[in-house]
Amino acid sequence: MLCAPVFSKWLDVPLLTMVRGNDFDSAIFTPRKRDMMRDALEGAKIVTAVSQSKKDKIRKLYPSINIKYVPNGIDCTQWKPSVSEINFAIQWKQENTNSRICIGLFGQLKEKKGVRFLFESLQGSDILNQLHFLLIGEITEEVSALLAENKISFTHYDFLDRDELLKYYLACDALAIPSFYDGMPNVLLEAGSLSIPVIASDVDGMQDIIQNHQNGILFTPGDSESCRKAIFSFIGLEETSRRNLGLKLQSTITTQYNVEHETNAYDTLCKELLDNSHTTVRLHVR
Repeated sequence: MLCAPVFSKWLDVPLLTMVRGNDFDSAIFTPRKRDMMRDALEGAKIVTAVSQSKKDKIRKLYPSINIKYVPNGIDCTQWKPSVSEINFAIQWKQENTNSRICIGLFGQLKEKKGVRFLFESLQGSDILNQLHFLLIGEITEEVSALLAENKISFTHYDFLDRDELLKYYLACDALAIPSFYDGMPNVLLEAGSLSIPVIASDVDGMQDIIQNHQNGILFTPGDSESCRKAIFSFIGLEETSRRNLGLKLQSTITTQYNVEHETNAYDTLCKELLDNSHTTVRLHVR
């Protein structure tokens, strides 16, 4: 982010700045990063963002830049379970959930991901008796304390490789993404591609993909009552309705958020940037 705008000018090549994840959200409120980010945005011929809301936020602050929406994609052909993974998920669920509904929380489970908020929202609720949580990723001491104090049924793994995750997705009845802000989480695409329903906060990439109560369930970020209602409404669905949510999400992901769409979008932008007056320059940075 520091070097690219400089080399773009020195080498007389166009700059493409891609805002992915939470780069913008964290940098805009960090004094030492904000100027760097501004240079990377204003110096770019084209800027891309992975969610519509991120695109809108950037455009309001920097109205002169040329910004495009290019969402993440997933290679659905390479993200399919084997028979052994399906059998593992069935057995794991039988052995660990005690017939409860299993809600997964996967990834970097930092404060901004809303994990502590989710459990605080459910404190003292009868809903907890019907749920088992599968957490994969590092959790804070506060979250560990909440789980213990409320006698929440859960299983926790610190870290698993992506290929190992697939069988654990299949063990979940739904995935929860209670983020306060986000980009377009890979876990949303990975769960959806496997037809796992998603319960998520109504921010960023989640609001681009999920239509509430049609192919998933959304709640207001940071609103405990809205979060509880979302979990409760999922629990109240018949099993067929839960499966339908997942299947509709799978259809959305495979048709609109696959890797071909993402690759073609960037290919088009690069061709637009690299017209006859420019040459490609590749920088190797260590």
